[in-house]
Amino acid sequence: MDTIPAEKQVLDYFRSLSNWGRWGKEDMLGTLNFLNEKKTKGAVSLVEDVVTVSCVRPISFQESLNSTTPVVRCMVESGDDGQQGIRSRPV
Repeated sequence: MDTIPAEKQVLDYFRSLSNWGRWGKEDMLGTLNFLNEKKTKGAVSLVEDVVTVSCVRPISFQESLNSTTPVVRCMVESGDDGQQGIRSRPV
């Protein structure tokens, strides 16, 4: 049976498993350093079919069991006092 690790052990995971500083103090890529040209070409060679996968999540403007906090729409401009397609201020 698995035991629950102590708090100190869990906090030690953050230090022992961290990649901070692994590629130097100035590194901004982190584990993206593993993605080189050879890895990319290898991954591309594994493609058999091109399939589009949507990551969209349907949103609801009505409260329901699946959406207890519905989306709120707010107008930032009326559109009456500007030319079409030109915003008077950034949204």
